Amino acid sequence: MNILLGLGNKYSKEKAKAELDKLTKEKNVDRLVETGEKRIKSSTAFFSKLEDEVQSQFKRKNTETAKRKRSLEKKSAKKLKL
Repeated sequence: MNILLGLGNKYSKEKAKAELDKLTKEKNVDRLVETGEKRIKSSTAFFSKLEDEVQSQFKRKNTETAKRKRSLEKKSAKKLKL
């Protein structure tokens, strides 16, 4: 209930939302948006999901750097031909 959270009226809700937006912009914080996915009920499930997300981000970053290196190599090879 909103009353239990201290958000009983629309002004306190607006104030809380404004403060949340301010903190999100100022700090290195992301807002968690609930999706249709089920909530994780155990810590092992949470950490395994977190590990999968980190691994996928790591792979994505590695492929981006590899592409960047290849494009730099191609550019330098063109310079050597001249």
